[in-house]
Amino acid sequence: MDTNRKIWEENWINVKAGDAISMQMIWRTILQGSRNIPTAQLNPILKKLEKASSAKLILGSISRCKEPAFVMEKLYETINHTSFSMEDWLNALEVFIHHCEQKNQKPSFHASIDYISCCAEWLESKQDGGDLEAKTEEMVNKFGWDGTDSGCLA
Repeated sequence: MDTNRKIWEENWINVKAGDAISMQMIWRTILQGSRNIPTAQLNPILKKLEKASSAKLILGSISRCKEPAFVMEKLYETINHTSFSMEDWLNALEVFIHHCEQKNQKPSFHASIDYISCCAEWLESKQDGGDLEAKTEEMVNKFGWDGTDSGCLA
């Protein structure tokens, strides 16, 4: 690991954990597990993720990808084509990934993006919009995830 990455990690650990040694250890583990994701692509997500558990779940899913940089580009591009914020997307991704893990399913991050994208499209087709996290939770509880990388079930 290069020195710049190590300094970058330590700075984020201090921002997220402060002086709490146990939290520093948790964030260090999360960031070490995300070393295959470029720092420039991690920065926007880390700015929005408050909880270590959320970061572990989402970044862990991204880190398992063969090409995390490509997947991150897809995520940012998809978010930019919706009316929902990064925070909305991260909250919805957390709901979806957590639900799948509870069912012993491991969706690829592509599948996760596709599923949330479908929920976003549905909400955007309605005049009053809605809450992406709530719609994702409703859809995944009602329909589940069929184990494919092809988006919607309904």
